[in-house]
Amino acid sequence: MTRNNERLLSQLPVDTIPARSRASGACTSARVDLHVVGALAGGGDPSEDRIMRLAEVRDGITALGLSRPWGFTGDQLIATLGYIDLRWGPVHPPFPLDLDLPDPFLLVRHTGHVPECSIEGFRTLEDLELEIVGGAGLMNRFVTHCVAFVAGKAAPFEILYRDALGAEVEFDKDRQLDGEVVEPQHPARRVVWK
Repeated sequence: MTRNNERLLSQLPVDTIPARSRASGACTSARVDLHVVGALAGGGDPSEDRIMRLAEVRDGITALGLSRPWGFTGDQLIATLGYIDLRWGPVHPPFPLDLDLPDPFLLVRHTGHVPECSIEGFRTLEDLELEIVGGAGLMNRFVTHCVAFVAGKAAPFEILYRDALGAEVEFDKDRQLDGEVVEPQHPARRVVWK
């Protein structure tokens, strides 16, 4: 880890750094901590005053230009948003565009065949990652898109897992929807931030 990243990581409040990284006093999980450090370097501290609004989430999704496995825009999010569950409890409709989403880590989940969307908030990046690779995350056949937000910005990611031969491969939602068998419970799943 570079000296600058060490300095930035030291600025994080303890409760946003996974315990496995705190215990050693070093960054043992670069994919987790360095992404948060990157958010800090861009001026956003995921634990402080940066509160996203629903309109910003909408605009962030649209800016990504998602087209795989099929298109998903911020307007579709707003039109199909069924629920929001933040750390302090659920938010009930209607959902105004100026609605504050104060959690430092957000996950938008889109189920295209319903269609329905949800937004869930998390306290730590580790919790967000566990949700992404968990049973209701992107590897779930019914979930079409997962869009993560960290420190007020969309945070693209990929999922790596080990196939039956033990090789690490990138999860491909298109191939899953085309019928390829992907073992979602494989213990070697992990999020890699782009």
